[in-house]
Amino acid sequence: MKSIDDFLQELQASPTVARLRNLKRIIEENPEYFRIYGEYLTMQKRYVQRTHPHSIDTQNEALADRLALITSDPVVGEYLFLVEELNETIQTIQEFITVALANSE
Repeated sequence: MKSIDDFLQELQASPTVARLRNLKRIIEENPEYFRIYGEYLTMQKRYVQRTHPHSIDTQNEALADRLALITSDPVVGEYLFLVEELNETIQTIQEFITVALANSE
C-alpha cells in the first residue's frame, strides 16, 4: 500500500491538481464564475437527458450551442478541461489496476 500512498501524494502535488484547486477557489469566490459554472452543470444535465436514446427533443442544438458558449469562458473552460483531463488519468489508472489484479490471480 505504500506505493499507492506515494502515488496519491504525488498526484496531490501535481501541477494539474494545484491548478484545479486554484481555479476552483477562483470560481467559488467570484459570483459570476460561480453562476456560469452552475449554469454549465444545469445545461449539461439537460443536454444529457435530451440526448438520451429514448428522448425526442428539438432543443438539443440550442443546448449544445449554450454549453459551447459557457465553456468558452477562460476560467470555467480551463477548469472543465482540467477536470476532464484528471478524470481520464484516473480512468487509465483504474484500468491499469484492474489489469494488474486480473494478471496476479
